[in-house]
Amino acid sequence: MELSVNDVKFTPQEFAELIAAMNVTINGKSGKHVSMYLISS
Repeated sequence: MELSVNDVKFTPQEFAELIAAMNVTINGKSGKHVSMYLISS
């Protein structure tokens, strides 16, 4: 399933707050998986 930025259900600010709340570094392959999960939720 391919998703676009238009499918995102939260604002950039909400996404930034989520990443900050997790207090972790997400990069590369992991970041792609996390992003796809969040977009599809």
